[in-house]
Amino acid sequence: MKAPSFWYGPTPNTSIRAALLTPLASLYDMAARMHRERRTPKRSPLPVICLGNLVAGGTGKTPTAIAMMDLLKSRNTFLSPGFLTRGYRGKIEKPERVDESHDPAMWGDEALLLNRHGPTYVARNRYKGTLLMKEQGCDAVLMDDGLQHYSLEKDLSFAIIDGMMGFGNGMVIPAGPLRQSLADGFALCDAFILIGEDQRNVKSLLPSGKPVFTASTKVKPDHKISREYPYVAFCGIGYPEKFRATLQKSEIDLCGWHAFPDHHPYTMAEIQQLVGEATLKQAHLITTEKDYARLPDFAGKELIKILPIEISFSDPDSRSMATSGRGSGMVGYNVQAAVDTTNHLIVAHEVTNVGTDKSQLANMANQAKAALEAESLEAFADRGYFKGEEILACEEVG
Repeated sequence: MKAPSFWYGPTPNTSIRAALLTPLASLYDMAARMHRERRTPKRSPLPVICLGNLVAGGTGKTPTAIAMMDLLKSRNTFLSPGFLTRGYRGKIEKPERVDESHDPAMWGDEALLLNRHGPTYVARNRYKGTLLMKEQGCDAVLMDDGLQHYSLEKDLSFAIIDGMMGFGNGMVIPAGPLRQSLADGFALCDAFILIGEDQRNVKSLLPSGKPVFTASTKVKPDHKISREYPYVAFCGIGYPEKFRATLQKSEIDLCGWHAFPDHHPYTMAEIQQLVGEATLKQAHLITTEKDYARLPDFAGKELIKILPIEISFSDPDSRSMATSGRGSGMVGYNVQAAVDTTNHLIVAHEVTNVGTDKSQLANMANQAKAALEAESLEAFADRGYFKGEEILACEEVG
């Protein structure tokens, strides 16, 4: 589906249409809250880092997940991390590792794209997916689009926010783009990643005390897109105008533009129409990596150009994204932080229950202090990385 224009438009008609849908939005929000409250999350045998969003549609989760995986690998934060996704619009029922068939109908386009950058597992039951990942040698889980999945306990959760789209009109589906109320959504997050310029003043809405990291979408420098001829562009993503804006910013001459619904399964008839238009205009076709993964195989498919993008983290003011786990009743966690010296981004290295062993707890405290460059344990605790009993346990060994 395409996001309704009134979710983000500023016109008077926007508020009228949204207001008429407010009763349905209230019911949707209530159902979402009941769904969450009825779930009892299970603890994975592996640390789980979750990336998700608070709105329906695309916010850049997949490229951000890839950037996070590259970060984990470059800093040796984990030896063998893997992606976990539900395989949206795929056909996989039980947990499986994505193979090399490159079949979007089987795995879903996002899973295929993730699999180019690390071992990727598709599972509707995410907890069972983590068990398979553990069995096959993974030592950490990077869960894509899992913020509203309540059956698996997460150790670290990021909400990804698009600076251009923000939270739209701030209303819940179907009156607006929010998957639940902002208050309920914020409660799910440990930190936020804001992508692009904050055009909707999102930062003013975010809760204090939780880190906000910034990033930008960039065209990969090694792309091979010639500017000697025009292009007919097409895509089927959450917010197609973002792709169009990226093309224009890259000074690519567009002589044709086609936006399809998100995750659109392209038919050969549609491809033939696009090829015919490009031929008539003496142009080339260009699309996104995710769309290219959904194209059927046909002679000449390799002639369609892909505009490759990547997420680049900025230098945040805060020096740490490390946080303790959320396990109920656990006294302490071994939290090791890996610092990316280029992006100054710290992510959780390992989160394991260490019970009440004072020597292990002392070692944990020393590692935490070193990760924050010799800051005092009290300052580390004051930042909110240890809560409740964990603060008391740290003070005992401090």
